[in-house]
Amino acid sequence: ENYPAWDTNGDCVLDNYNFYEFNGSVTSRVYDEDDVEIGAAGDLVAAFVGDEQRGVACASEVPEALNGGYAFLMMVYSNVPTGETLTFKYYSFADDTIYDTSESLAWESNMVEGDLVDYYALNVSTSTDIAIDMSFFDGGKFYLDFVKTQSTHYSIGYSYQGDCQKP
Repeated sequence: ENYPAWDTNGDCVLDNYNFYEFNGSVTSRVYDEDDVEIGAAGDLVAAFVGDEQRGVACASEVPEALNGGYAFLMMVYSNVPTGETLTFKYYSFADDTIYDTSESLAWESNMVEGDLVDYYALNVSTSTDIAIDMSFFDGGKFYLDFVKTQSTHYSIGYSYQGDCQKP
């Protein structure tokens, strides 16, 4: 439902790469807020300058000899040799969700950022915080927080501020 149109022909290469004069590469892995690698088959990473997409990579399985998991081997493109800033988005196939990453990277023609061993780490926050506040007749307040920490895990917290004695 939310699958992005980052690679319409499914070849894991920016569809309009021939519009650009310069290129470089970024090899990355994706981590959540607990520093757990979360890349998986079917996932995508895309690079942007502003709202303009400049690269895309499909998840590639990494051999166990290189610590396993999934990496994203992306060619990125520009029409200027330097002076732009790349930002990244991650699509999780399992969650059917697009996440912004917290990293940005200065563009430079012929750049080589990362490889399968010394990768460029992209970090995303996959938690979803839902807060419910309820007020009671005695002026007290009850707070309930649901935090989605992974696609199948939730953390629940609650608190009450007020007089806890019987009326």
